Formats: sequence, C-alpha cells, structure tokens
Amino acid sequence: MVLQVTKLTKIKRSNEMEINITEMCKAMESGEDNLRNYQDSIMRSGVKNIGQITWHNALAAPYSFITDQTREATQEHFAGYGAWTEEEIAAWTDKELNGVLVQLIAGDLQEIKDQTDNSGCIYSSNGDSFYELSS
Repeated sequence: MVLQVTKLTKIKRSNEMEINITEMCKAMESGEDNLRNYQDSIMRSGVKNIGQITWHNALAAPYSFITDQTREATQEHFAGYGAWTEEEIAAWTDKELNGVLVQLIAGDLQEIKDQTDNSGCIYSSNGDSFYELSS
C-alpha cells in the first residue's frame, strides 16, 4: 500500500519544526522497511516483548533526524508529554532521542497508512515529505 501524504497549507508557529522524512517514506513505500519495525503493539503483533523489539529497532534505524538544529526543539516536544522530566530527556543521547522520534513518526505514518487518522503533522511539498514537530 502506498502512503498517501497530502500537501497541507499551514501557518508555521515559532515553536514548530519541520523534519524531512522523505527517505523514511520512500523506504516504507518501496518495501525496503516496515513501519511495524519501529512501532507496534502486543495486541496487533501477539509478541509480548514487542516494545523492547521496536525500541531496539528504532535505536538502529537508518534515519538520523537529530542534529544541532533539531535537538532542542525535539527535547522540548517530548518534555511536553509529561512522561519524562526535562533532566531525563536532557540525559538522553542523540541516538535515544532519535529512537523516540523514529517511533513517533512511524506511529503517525502507520495511522495514515491504515487510514485511521491524519493528524496534520505529516505533509508533502515539492515531492518531499515532512513531519511537523511542535513544542
């Protein structure tokens, strides 16, 4: 199934960041990669330790979204969840921060693929796909 990401017109707020996810989308569309490698559930997969498996896969993902320009905004985004303290997030390595982001993006792409949601955080422009992250 081809991922159908549509172009959305949005007003960019100062606390939003666009992450180019074109390579991830292309790998998913071509079958070179599978979204379920990075985000899945026990109920869907039947695998009791699926969280450990997908976390390990996300840490090893070939997609590098964390840079000097994206690190702080990504940390702020995850701090907004309230699941981790700012100190915990600050202690994450770039690899760990990237892994959490890979899982988030994979989950949202899966929702689009399954046609269960399009929260508006993923869009296409000029042949590239982007993930909009806000804090």
